[in-house]
Amino acid sequence: MIHTRLSRKKVWATTLMILLLLFLASRPVMANEAQYHILCVGINLGWAEATLQLQGDTVSQHVRLVADSLERAAQHVQASASLFGEPYRTELANSHTLERLIIKIRDYARRAPRFSLNEKQGYVSKLYGHYRQSFQTTYDNIQGMHYQTNCDLFLLDTGYHFGRAQIAAGVQGNRARTYQNGAVFSMKASIRNGLTVALDGYSRDRIPIGSKKVCCAFGTEREWGRLPNFQRNSPFTLFASNLSVIQMIVRNARLAPGACAGSEPKSRHGLPDLSGTWRASVENLVYQVNQDGEAFTWSVNRYSETASGRFVDSTTITVNWRRGAISGSATGKLVVNSAGRATQIRWSNGVNWNR
Repeated sequence: MIHTRLSRKKVWATTLMILLLLFLASRPVMANEAQYHILCVGINLGWAEATLQLQGDTVSQHVRLVADSLERAAQHVQASASLFGEPYRTELANSHTLERLIIKIRDYARRAPRFSLNEKQGYVSKLYGHYRQSFQTTYDNIQGMHYQTNCDLFLLDTGYHFGRAQIAAGVQGNRARTYQNGAVFSMKASIRNGLTVALDGYSRDRIPIGSKKVCCAFGTEREWGRLPNFQRNSPFTLFASNLSVIQMIVRNARLAPGACAGSEPKSRHGLPDLSGTWRASVENLVYQVNQDGEAFTWSVNRYSETASGRFVDSTTITVNWRRGAISGSATGKLVVNSAGRATQIRWSNGVNWNR
């Protein structure tokens, strides 16, 4: 392993440039704000991860940079969550996914003094993985909430690897160049993946056979083409000067009205939407509901349970279920949001379901 020592002057210069970028990254945006904040979460987590990997935790400026980057990441997580539309807002709120993540990010400052450098590196890497899991589901009117990568995931990845590459570009030595090369490669792959799934990305005749487009905006190929061809030896200043370019690409990414017709959450046959994932108030059971007009079925995470149900009226459903030799029936009253999506089911047997 090659250890690189920077002069005090270079350490201060690098730190001041990064702190300036942190300030710039926090400026308010005018459009596409949720995706902008997701991008900034990735950039800040990338800065923190690369600083620990390449510069360690012995210099006070580096320690402060990691702490500031994580705090800013937490702020961007909160900001993005406040802008999510349905059904994602309810889905993430009920799972407490982002709430737990924010707590973990801010808990780093308390726990870090007891951590070794390897433990700090692993902790920050897990924060990125935790947030990344939030963007591996999407929604459509046929399957409801289901597993499928989307534009937000690849925006997060792009920001994360951009941030990693940028920090590496400010560090001398072969180890930093190797690290930068890997980060640049991953950033370019993330951009290609985003352009593949996004409606405003590659045309359908340019994506692999079997690939599916998702109702999301990532930015056009032409817009992403404004970036320079980053390399393993691209200087820190090249990344610094293009930070605002990436931010502007994401801010301006949007779809034409009606582009996602059929993908928005809405009622079917005038009835509320039951499809997707539900969590029961007992046994921590998770139910996956599939709906076809007035009828619906479900599966359960821990049991071989079958069920079939139907609507009695617009706010009442009835179901018959079987789990092995045990069977039963129940009536449920629905709580429905303004988008026509059921957000809670209050069953006659005393069990409640929530998104």
